[in-house]
Amino acid sequence: MDFYHIEIKTGPLTPFLIPNPGINGAEVSFHGIVRADEKGETILGITYEAHPRLAEPLLRRVAETAAQKYPISALYLLHGIGFIAAGEISLILQVQSPHRKAAFDASAWIIEELKHSVPIWKRPIAQGMLIS
Repeated sequence: MDFYHIEIKTGPLTPFLIPNPGINGAEVSFHGIVRADEKGETILGITYEAHPRLAEPLLRRVAETAAQKYPISALYLLHGIGFIAAGEISLILQVQSPHRKAAFDASAWIIEELKHSVPIWKRPIAQGMLIS
């Protein structure tokens, strides 16, 4: 993998293009947007919690494993923490590969893997109350 960037950042996220213009092939971009509904309840948003010293190395491990499994040229992964309102972006993933199938497959694998192995917790907030 020629380039990758992993970061946990406070607040909603703003998308941008991977700063790696020499790559040819495909780029898949995924934005995780907070839904206004959680378990049938209307929510204001979600509070995400993570310990960056624990979560960032695990995010790096996910990225490095993905690069071993798929021909990835570049990867950008950013996860928001703190309160993120419904309609705002909480996760940005961009994957570049010489081949579109690899970019799509790697993106899907990364999303599932980070949900299962990275300690980032979410607490939906509805009218100032938590939904359990």
